[in-house]
Amino acid sequence: STTTTTRSSHCLVFALPGNPVSAVVCTHLLVQPCLNLLWQGVDASADSHGDSVDARVDRIVSNATVHVEVQAKLGQTIQLDPERPEYHRCRLVWTPPQHDSSSSSLLTSWTAISTGTQRSSRLASLRDADGLIVLPRGTDQQPEAKKGEEYTVLLLRPFAGFPTPTVATSRHLNPTTSQKDSLR
Repeated sequence: STTTTTRSSHCLVFALPGNPVSAVVCTHLLVQPCLNLLWQGVDASADSHGDSVDARVDRIVSNATVHVEVQAKLGQTIQLDPERPEYHRCRLVWTPPQHDSSSSSLLTSWTAISTGTQRSSRLASLRDADGLIVLPRGTDQQPEAKKGEEYTVLLLRPFAGFPTPTVATSRHLNPTTSQKDSLR
């Protein structure tokens, strides 16, 4: 499934996969951030600081808003795809605050629960989804994501009170070095 864009005079075109769930996921991951950037526009009054065009584009893109994301523990073990990273549809369940006796602070968390079979034609898995778990490509050393492990979840619908990250601050787009290798 290829997502392409082309720009002709005054028209921006996005080509999306034919399966409905794939099209919605690609729209969420690729088209929506692009449209948000176009809708919000660029601060034309910003000083270019004598930067090159490439440096200005990098700054604009780095400050563009992207998907709202949360960290969530997996509610069950999920087999990882050995071919590629996956955006696994899930429901999110809030764990009420609990006291941590070792630090006298409140611990709260999200639990991500798979919506089931992840076929690109399975609309029911999308209907019930609150987010997309960002899962790495499976390897011989890590063939599955284990229950209780924490992963980034991109929210599919707004939840009040969550800040919208930028490209520069997104955990999903800026994983740690160890995660970068497994996301390739």
